Amino acid sequence: WGNDRGEALRRLSAALSRCRVVGVTTNLTFLRALIDHPAFKAEELDTGFIPRHRDVVMPPPAPATAKVLALAAMAQVLDRPVSADPWSAADAWRPNLIAAETLTLWEGETAHTVTLQHTADGLVVQAMGTLLTAKGRRDGLRLQVDLNGHSHTAYVVTEGHTLTVAFDDGLWELRRDDPMARAALGGVVDTSLAAPLPGTVIKVMAKPGATVAKGADLVILEAMKTEHHITAPADGVVDAVNCAVGEHVEKGVTLVAFTPAAKAEAKHA
Repeated sequence: WGNDRGEALRRLSAALSRCRVVGVTTNLTFLRALIDHPAFKAEELDTGFIPRHRDVVMPPPAPATAKVLALAAMAQVLDRPVSADPWSAADAWRPNLIAAETLTLWEGETAHTVTLQHTADGLVVQAMGTLLTAKGRRDGLRLQVDLNGHSHTAYVVTEGHTLTVAFDDGLWELRRDDPMARAALGGVVDTSLAAPLPGTVIKVMAKPGATVAKGADLVILEAMKTEHHITAPADGVVDAVNCAVGEHVEKGVTLVAFTPAAKAEAKHA
């Protein structure tokens, strides 16, 4: 609310910028872009507003930056238990060498290499060709970090090998590399595609036995008046389709069974 529409929009924008929701998909980014759009502020509204300004109010997710990777790496370091026992310490110490380590963080199918050099004052982080000095502290989910002399606040939620970084107006989900799990799965993470939430199947493009490219639409689910596109996570083959148009499905139900191309070729070799 506000004394006028402009004040109400400014307060709403500020409130949305302070929201951090992890674990479920939200439309926070869309809402923020919508109310900050000049045409929305000018009350130039009609039913064609969203299609007309889709590129601005529904932009594709921004990829992680060097700062985001540095924050994720810093959180991992600060999450390690502190031990006075040198045999239990995980501080990258090595005899007669610089204390350094290399981390691999996955963003979808993209692997990011982050190099950390431990110093008396903190860390020197190298990511995406950028060098950053970093020092900070962890307070619950909150991460207060100094990067190259500038203070930043972020929130990092760690669940297993997944790190979700909320920083500025963005939210990034990264995975720590787990070589043993990757080897056990033959490099494949997802072999089935499940409904992200309860909804009604409105379109099925997938066909059993069909070869599909990464990103291809397989099923479209309608939930909460929004279309959710279930897409192929990699090039591969559709093994089975477990839903039909008009069917109501619950969250977590496998809609499509899928085998990535590399594993499918090995199976038929």
